[in-house]
Formats: sequence, C-alpha cells, structure tokens
Amino acid sequence: MHDSAPHVIRLDGLGNAEFLSRYAAPGRIGLCGGSDAVTMAIRRAQ
Repeated sequence: MHDSAPHVIRLDGLGNAEFLSRYAAPGRIGLCGGSDAVTMAIRRAQ
C-alpha cells in the first residue's frame, strides 16, 4: 500500500536560488520557517 501522508524534509544552509533550482516543480509546495522580514512575509503569503 502507498503511504499518502505528507513528508516533511528540513533543509538548512541552502539559499533561495539554490533551493528553487534543485527542488522547484509544478505542484510542489515549500514552506518557509525563518525569522527575517522576507521569510515572515513569505509565511504570511502561504
């Protein structure tokens, strides 16, 4: 049976551009969890 539960993968030390070039694809969701102003704005938008 296929496990359909969501999987959380935490990545540290990876810049936004590098993250997007590695993992961005249609239908994927990335959550942001930092404390700087840009990250907090992204969290609010999500």
